[in-house]
Amino acid sequence: MTCLYSAASILLRSASAGLSSVGEISNALSPLLGENVGRLVFSAGVLGASLVAAIVCSLALAWGVGEVAGYRRSLEYHPFAAKWFYGVYAAAVVGAAALVWIVPNLDGSTSPRRF
Repeated sequence: MTCLYSAASILLRSASAGLSSVGEISNALSPLLGENVGRLVFSAGVLGASLVAAIVCSLALAWGVGEVAGYRRSLEYHPFAAKWFYGVYAAAVVGAAALVWIVPNLDGSTSPRRF
């Protein structure tokens, strides 16, 4: 995905143009792939990155709490053998999902989101 962004930036924009915002990155793909396909590719990349980040952060939290508390903390263990690890992991995922669902603007802005 990064190679695609770099190619779009190098081939279709001047050397001084930067990709400093989400809108600029999305717009950089439009001339290369078309407006709809460019936005779809960009959206898929952002969605994939957010899912990976959510999994990694929640597993890191569960592992860290297990390290401090001294319980089994590995994906190698069956869920019934490492109940606390998987419980903390599930609580982190559910808690984050609830936070995103309940809080309308996590970035603190008062303006509505524009897509």
